[in-house]
Amino acid sequence: MNNQKLGLALAFLAALLSLPLPAQTPQPSACDRIRILPAPGHEKEIIGAKISGSITSDKTGMVVLAEVTQAPAPGQWLELPIKNPKPWRWLRYDVPEATQGWISKLEFYAGDQKLKGEYFSSFPDSWRTVTDDRPTHGSCGSSTSGQYFGIDIGELGSGPRPNLSPGGGDYSTPVKVKLTCKDPAAVIRYTFDGTTPSETNGTTYSEPVAIDHTALLTAVAISPGLAPSPIADNIYTYNPAPKRVMLNIGNSLTGNATGRIEVNARAGGFPIECNRQLMGGGITRTLWNAAMLDVVDPSDTAKWKSLYQNTPCITHTMGGDHLYSYDEVKQAHESWQKLWPAIKTLDDVTLQPRGGSAAEDSEYSLKWLTFVR
Repeated sequence: MNNQKLGLALAFLAALLSLPLPAQTPQPSACDRIRILPAPGHEKEIIGAKISGSITSDKTGMVVLAEVTQAPAPGQWLELPIKNPKPWRWLRYDVPEATQGWISKLEFYAGDQKLKGEYFSSFPDSWRTVTDDRPTHGSCGSSTSGQYFGIDIGELGSGPRPNLSPGGGDYSTPVKVKLTCKDPAAVIRYTFDGTTPSETNGTTYSEPVAIDHTALLTAVAISPGLAPSPIADNIYTYNPAPKRVMLNIGNSLTGNATGRIEVNARAGGFPIECNRQLMGGGITRTLWNAAMLDVVDPSDTAKWKSLYQNTPCITHTMGGDHLYSYDEVKQAHESWQKLWPAIKTLDDVTLQPRGGSAAEDSEYSLKWLTFVR
């Protein structure tokens, strides 16, 4: 009898061990140090700068985590530790008052992990060089008060975002959408008006959400003691209109704008397909030359500049007189060679004129329109 009981107990234990472990709630990252490279000649100006964190937003609820009390030697990085680190979704470098905050590079870390996310800043357009690998002599704010540079690390500093099931798409009958989260303690909030849900905005999820018309469903999950998750959103299109196909020619502004146009149009029941031909900082002429002409030998400097150097745009900031590299031109050319043959029907074309010469923009816009027509 004892042997029989022992055998049953062992069998029960084996069955327990074979069961899958419960899903672990992802743990957010806690920033524990910042690395700052001041702009050359501006090392002392970073003294008094503060590092802040928030679980509310990029502008509110900021808590000071550390302060710069000394300047590094010229050309050297300053590493600033954060004591008793905890997860913050929004991390911000606050420039000392009475300075413009000249810095060359800024990096946020959790252990050996370099944190990445969406950057936000009061600096002009040149702030992008602070976060990428391009060499730079520095970037600064546009005034001597209230300047900042920060990063939203998203789910790395918050609870996990919710899951919407079924996903967005075209529907001809009503659908019920179930919202779930990997953190069982999280509260899920949702909206239908395009705004971001929060503790004070939207509806608390309690049962599957019924949708019987075209709608944009946006949800966040709020885990105890953490920042709200990044949004999860889907568009449920109810008996949509026929899709329109677009060709969008421009730079990163076109890329950003058409991304929102696709979302907004679909949310209104009018789906569109955007086909983008983009070059960072590109103007109509350089976009045309890169797409349509065979890539020439870059050692012919004069010809290369005539084809692939931007005419400074009206604001003299975005694009400037940037001279594209061989790799940039080759990538744009190959992109067009794949994109254009894949477009079988075309309803609309958008261009982004922005060069310093209205005559040049008109000439090359006409080239594009004549070609696609």
